[in-house]
Amino acid sequence: MSITKIQQKYDAFVAYFEEHMPVAESELRYENPYQLLVAVILSAQCTDKRVNMTTPTLFYSTGDGAIVGSGDLLLYQKHLLSQQQGEEPAGDGANVGEGF
Repeated sequence: MSITKIQQKYDAFVAYFEEHMPVAESELRYENPYQLLVAVILSAQCTDKRVNMTTPTLFYSTGDGAIVGSGDLLLYQKHLLSQQQGEEPAGDGANVGEGF
C-alpha cells in the first residue's frame, strides 16, 4: 500500500471522529499525561472502574513517577497486587519514596 493511500485512510479516519466525536473523553481519572499513560496501561488488564479505584493511592504514593524512573517496579507490583486483593495499601504513602 502506498504512503498516499495510507495518508488518505488516516485522514478519513480522523475526519470521521472529528465529526462524530469532537470531544474525546475517557472514563479514566488522571491529572497529567504520566497518570493517563499509567491508567491506560492498567486498563488493558482490568476494567476502568478498577483502575479508577487503584490509581488514586498509586499516584499519591508515587507522585510524579520518580519511583518508576528509579526502576523500582516491584513497588508498583506490590501496590497493585494489594489493590487487586482488596487490601488497604500499607501506610499512607508518605514514605514510599524513601531511599530513592
